[in-house]
Amino acid sequence: QMEYSILKREPEKYVMPMAEKYGFGLLPWSPLAGGILTGKYRQQQTTPDDSRHAFKDWREWAQGMERPYQDAVLDVLAAVAAEKEATISQVALAWTLRQKAVAATIIGPRTMAQYEDNFGALAVEMSEAEYGRINEAAPV
Repeated sequence: QMEYSILKREPEKYVMPMAEKYGFGLLPWSPLAGGILTGKYRQQQTTPDDSRHAFKDWREWAQGMERPYQDAVLDVLAAVAAEKEATISQVALAWTLRQKAVAATIIGPRTMAQYEDNFGALAVEMSEAEYGRINEAAPV
């Protein structure tokens, strides 16, 4: 298990190539970067009171997930999601599941609606061009 998402791609440097080489699958956690990759939390935006980010400890952890380019990544995810008639979350999860070394991913939905939305990622298929646009927006 390891933390891995579009915003936290460091495992692609060492861990994932090794996993591919030796044929084992990884089980990443926080594929939605603590909720950032849902599109709910944009930089310079007020946090909803009913979200995990409203709690001090969670907010401090999530700040470690933030990247200066995250809103640009969210814009690309939103564009791909609109083309696919999917949600930003579904595209972000589909991107994670598309990685060769990823066997499955650990999700943490707080509500049934979030669970159903997350599950919908399994139906999202991306072209090489769409996948490339996301990769371009989020450097390793």
